[in-house]
Amino acid sequence: MERATKLLKALSEPARLRIVSLLTWRSLCVSDLQLLLNASQPYVSRHLAFLHGAGLVFRTRRNGVDLYYLNLMDVVIHPYVTLVIELQLTRPTLKADRDKLEQLKAQGVLRADRSGIEIEKPLGSAQAENGIELAATISRAAGSLSEGGVL
Repeated sequence: MERATKLLKALSEPARLRIVSLLTWRSLCVSDLQLLLNASQPYVSRHLAFLHGAGLVFRTRRNGVDLYYLNLMDVVIHPYVTLVIELQLTRPTLKADRDKLEQLKAQGVLRADRSGIEIEKPLGSAQAENGIELAATISRAAGSLSEGGVL
């Protein structure tokens, strides 16, 4: 019960929900999230620290840049990621964030892209690969539900 409360609290703040939503699409660094959220570095870092403490995100360092990505290895996290993916389909703010992410990526503005950072799978394990596959399946399923008018 305590874990569920911590995860729900992490997602209850709009900025943290937006960050998790963006991280369902790709790994990002603090400066990329600052651009996407139009927020200061301390603001973004504080929310990332909270999400990290709740176990929703991990951090890795590549070419001198800290990248944040979703924790897809923890089975307890999957229902919460599913919830965020479903919210992306119905919440204009989350859709606008996704559109802005695509726009910045196309412009080559994202620091992770400019730095030539290659994202590794967490721990290089089969468990991590299964988590990534599950997230893709969840995303496809959420899209199917949305098209079918269930959501």
